[in-house]
Amino acid sequence: MTIIRTIIILLIFTSCSDNIDKEKLVGRYVMANDTLEILPNNTYRHIFNNKVNCSTWKLNSTGNEVAFENFTFNPDNGHGVWYSRIILTNNEIHLNVNSDLSDGYFNKINDK
Repeated sequence: MTIIRTIIILLIFTSCSDNIDKEKLVGRYVMANDTLEILPNNTYRHIFNNKVNCSTWKLNSTGNEVAFENFTFNPDNGHGVWYSRIILTNNEIHLNVNSDLSDGYFNKINDK
């Protein structure tokens, strides 16, 4: 009986969360001097200090997380997978870089 209650609670919890779909995630994000373009073909383009890094991304919409393959915040320090938590605030999308910093997010911007 405990297992059934746990499953029901988990189902209710996941159905109430604000899951992001791929179309909403696609776009341009900025953080200080960084620009991150998430493209609809599951690739991204990261520009930092006039250096460009491109690779692929994968969305885990259930966990509100996106994984960026071959990512680096500093090209001199190597590359790896960056798992970023997707944060929704007042219908604005932010990608968590460092939750300990007040500006530790890539913020989605509207190109006009």
